[in-house]
Amino acid sequence: MKLGRVRLLMVVLSALALLLFPVASMLKSELIMYGALLCFVLSALVWYGFFRCPHCHKFLGQSTKTVCPHCKKRL
Repeated sequence: MKLGRVRLLMVVLSALALLLFPVASMLKSELIMYGALLCFVLSALVWYGFFRCPHCHKFLGQSTKTVCPHCKKRL
């Protein structure tokens, strides 16, 4: 999966989780709360599983740079 799509997917899942948590609390809905928790967990799994350098395949961590911190190639 391309790095741009991974970032977009992480942002969408995180935003959805942040939106659903207060809604679930306000409506006192366990189903919506579980949905928010699922979005949060999926976002973390996407980050850990796919946020890697396309060249050396090492984990990028919290790097937002345009160069891989490991192999120094352009992302």
